[in-house]
Amino acid sequence: MGRWSKQGCINSSREYDYLKTWIQEKKTAYLAARDNGWLEECCAHMSERKNKKWSLDKCTEHMPDSKELTKVWTKEKCKEIASQYKYLKQWQVSNPSSYQAAKRNKWLDVCCEHMDILVERLTLDKCKKSALNHTALMDWRNADAAAYNAAQSNGWLSECCSHMAERRHSVSKAECTSAAEPYSSIDDFFKHEHFFYKIAKENGWLPEIKNIFYERNARAWIEKNLRGADG
Repeated sequence: MGRWSKQGCINSSREYDYLKTWIQEKKTAYLAARDNGWLEECCAHMSERKNKKWSLDKCTEHMPDSKELTKVWTKEKCKEIASQYKYLKQWQVSNPSSYQAAKRNKWLDVCCEHMDILVERLTLDKCKKSALNHTALMDWRNADAAAYNAAQSNGWLSECCSHMAERRHSVSKAECTSAAEPYSSIDDFFKHEHFFYKIAKENGWLPEIKNIFYERNARAWIEKNLRGADG
């Protein structure tokens, strides 16, 4: 996917009278304009009826968890949300934004202290012990996601995986793509799977992974917002 400039996006949009048609035929240009805040200029010439129906606010409302992404999560707020759940998995599934904020800021211990004993604190030694059962990083990740995620969050991956022969060189593009699958943007991939992100970057696989995000998000938005719309 090429890199679209502002003028390139404007020139592309001028070929269309309706936003829906532009998205369907030149979605990469639309996504570049959306992500860089150029939509208003790109769509200024389009049909008044269509622009009224698909305002700039409506065009961006599809972004996943847009309200949650702009929320400032504090330790106290994360702890308050976590207090509603008995098990860690319940919290992860029911309110992923607060969970990810707590994980990112290393507040999980204090947020989960009330939870069932099943939520065992995974120390470095426990993660290393778990990793020793595997000779490949992805095998460990698939077999014991909790230990892998704890090592990932705390920056212990290198130490836990030191016994894995040529682990960096053995990671494939498919494994990096699989690691990126749960996320909706390249930034989330970087934040939560830094090890795989670095390998993908070193091997030049990031553009392909980024394109997968764009394609998936565009399809989801078109399916949700444009089904049945007049073109």
